[in-house]
Amino acid sequence: MSRIRLEDLRARIGTARPMLPPAAPAAPPPALGAAKPTRVPPAAAGASSARPPAPRLQAPPARTGTLRLALGRVRAQAGPGSASAPAVKPPAGAEHKKATDPRIDQRQAERRRRKALAALGAVLAERFPAVFGDAATPPPLVIGIDRELRRALDGEYPHKLVKLFVVRWVRRPPYLAAIAVGMPRRNLAGEIVEPLRPEDIAFAAATLAARGASP
Repeated sequence: MSRIRLEDLRARIGTARPMLPPAAPAAPPPALGAAKPTRVPPAAAGASSARPPAPRLQAPPARTGTLRLALGRVRAQAGPGSASAPAVKPPAGAEHKKATDPRIDQRQAERRRRKALAALGAVLAERFPAVFGDAATPPPLVIGIDRELRRALDGEYPHKLVKLFVVRWVRRPPYLAAIAVGMPRRNLAGEIVEPLRPEDIAFAAATLAARGASP
C-alpha cells in the first residue's frame, strides 16, 4: 500500500516539472591549423553603408550669347567661305618629301640655269651684236669662241656658264643651218676668220635631217 502511494507521488511530481527544450548538439571541435573566424565590430560593419553618397558635379551653364559673339568675330576675321571650306593640312612628312625630292631640285636648278643664260645672252647681244645680235640668222663662230668670251667678259660671269651658253647656242637649228649652207666663221667683232670644213658642213646637214629640219 505504501509502495503504491510512493509511485503515485513520483508520477505527480514528474508531470508538474516544466518541459525543457532538448539541448542543442555540441559543435564539433575546430580542425587543427584552421583560421579562427574574425568578428567584425558593429561600427565597422555599418560604416560602409552609413557613408553618404558623393555629390555629382554639374557643368556650369554655357554662355550662349558670349560663344556666338566670339564665333562671329572669328568668322569675320577669317573671311567669307572659311567656315564651309576648312583648311586641309598636308599629310605628315609631305613638306620633307617635297624638299628632298631630287626631281624637284633638278627642275629648280634648270630654271635657274635658263634664267642665267637668258641674262648672259642679253649682255652678249648688246656687246657683240655682229655675232650674237640676231638669234634667227647667227653666223658660224670661230673655233674656241668660248675662250675669247671669257677674256672679253674678264670674270664677270662664271666660265662654266659662258661655256654652257656657247654649247647651247651652236646646237640651235638656226646656227646649224648657217653651217650647212657653208657660211664662213667669224670672231666677236664679226670679222671672217676661216672657212668651214667639209666635215662641219656634212655634220650640220645630217643633224638637221635627223631632227626633221632643213637648212
